[in-house]
Amino acid sequence: MLNLQNNVLKEIFFTKSMEELIHHHHIYIDKYGGGELVELEPEEIVEFLQNIIDILKTFKNYQVAVIHNINDYFENMKEYNFTIKERQGVFFYIMKQSEYESEMQLSLNDPMLVNAFEDYFNDIWSRISPISKDKNDTIAWLQSYIEVLKNEMNCD
Repeated sequence: MLNLQNNVLKEIFFTKSMEELIHHHHIYIDKYGGGELVELEPEEIVEFLQNIIDILKTFKNYQVAVIHNINDYFENMKEYNFTIKERQGVFFYIMKQSEYESEMQLSLNDPMLVNAFEDYFNDIWSRISPISKDKNDTIAWLQSYIEVLKNEMNCD
């Protein structure tokens, strides 16, 4: 967490991915060497979402954008994920969407490629409306999913 005091961390969440997590309890977890689809219990999802809320409230350098409607510009983003690590490297992977597709994973550390990915991400970030990056709205959005899960847990 000390890195968040000195460095900015920006993430993009898609409503469709969050609904997959809430309704089907599946999430892709970043792991060394790529992503892995993991099934979580509702209690674990509540804890996960509450941790995101706590980090948003605690660190001004942690920023989240929420994409509710996937337009043409964001359409392809739902199929891949990348992480830029301290301007030193990029971890890129395309997630397997079905049993007929393969997963692709790349690790890049060429400064030109890392810079290109950073420029690409910054371009994406700049196209997201300010309301979609508002911390209070994001926290309220996450809290609404926590309430859905709590109601689900109370009904079981």
